Amino acid sequence: MLAERLLDGSADGDVEMDLDVRLDGDLSGGRARARYLTARDQPWIEAAIDRVANCVGSARIEVAQRVADPSPLCQRPLAWRALVQLLVRWHGFAVWSRRTPRDLRTALFETAARVDRRGGEHAAVIERVAQRFRVAPADLERDLYADLPGSQVLCRPVRRLSPREAAAHYNLALAQGLLRRARALQVAIEGDIRPVLRAARQQRVLCVAERAPPGDLFCLRLAGPRGLRPGRHRYDRALAAWLPAVLGVGRWSLRARCELRGDEVIWTASARDPLGRAPIPATSADRPLESLIGALSQLQPRWVALRDVDPVQAGRRIACPDFTLVDPTHRDLPVAVERVGYWTPRYLEQKLETLRRIERPWLLCVDETLAAGRSGSRPEGPILWFRRRLEAPALLSFIEGRVLRGPPRGRHARRAHPAAPRATAASLAAVAHRRAL
Repeated sequence: MLAERLLDGSADGDVEMDLDVRLDGDLSGGRARARYLTARDQPWIEAAIDRVANCVGSARIEVAQRVADPSPLCQRPLAWRALVQLLVRWHGFAVWSRRTPRDLRTALFETAARVDRRGGEHAAVIERVAQRFRVAPADLERDLYADLPGSQVLCRPVRRLSPREAAAHYNLALAQGLLRRARALQVAIEGDIRPVLRAARQQRVLCVAERAPPGDLFCLRLAGPRGLRPGRHRYDRALAAWLPAVLGVGRWSLRARCELRGDEVIWTASARDPLGRAPIPATSADRPLESLIGALSQLQPRWVALRDVDPVQAGRRIACPDFTLVDPTHRDLPVAVERVGYWTPRYLEQKLETLRRIERPWLLCVDETLAAGRSGSRPEGPILWFRRRLEAPALLSFIEGRVLRGPPRGRHARRAHPAAPRATAASLAAVAHRRAL
């Protein structure tokens, strides 16, 4: 059934699943125009919220049947199916049983193997196992397979979504689905770009940032999943998870080349669209980075790692490291460390071209397993290659052996690195306090 596939637990749970079939919009003239939910849709959105809420405590299969048919108030069946999927995901499913289903099955099978196989032995086995676990026989039979996906029950959400929040969820998921089918995209942002770049680093997407005069206008060029080599399924999720960071800035516009229904179309979006700011879970901490910085401080206590360093402009392009290593005794010689996520040879060449314009040490750390290009050789430059996990000893050895060439000396010391940021007194005082403890 369509409803069962719609609520299949193995799916991603977003509107972008099967978007080529479910896209409630217009594909004509080489453009994709998505039909977002607006205030006019609130009556049937409220009906969908009530329909799903009334299914709390029901099994997954039953929920799929009860939410499949749209409300009489809804004239958009595709939007209804996608919205109820998001609402069901907001509720979530869980195993509900008085005893662990696996323990019940084990006890039932062991008891059945010992009971004489005669007429009525099934009821006798059920009765004996029910007495052992102190439950009713009917409850035992119901809980035997309560952990199967189709038997899991719909949970009560932490809070009820309003129609406006539900519409924001739908619109955001629809935009994310379009991004997952993009070959390439450009984003223009006016204002503070640091949260967007920080999210791009955390999601490890291929992003090139440039400042476009005049004022605080920035242009970001990102690779789309359809423009990379096949098999990079995680990249499309990373790009979709990056989009909410763009919604948090003041003014922005987006233009993407997408592949939909076998054709390449242009999709545009801007801050004027009703994407809103859906209640998105907070992103988790960058644990690998925290672990790396902690290991570096143990191996080389004299180095101080400065986080949240401001982006550096090299010509028109913008570079932003993950952290900067500073020696308190040589404040004019920091080393910027940038971890590169998904990469192509061309992307790394652009990175190196930007770094050549920055007159201070800058190290790229590249994971070999995240290669996303279709072909090409590795470029030469200050690149530390690793596989899956960046080890602190290898990073420290690479910095001391190949990046640093000794602190500048003589009267030209400051001129050699004019763009190097200084470690603040507060940062150094915090490090001294931590070491004292």
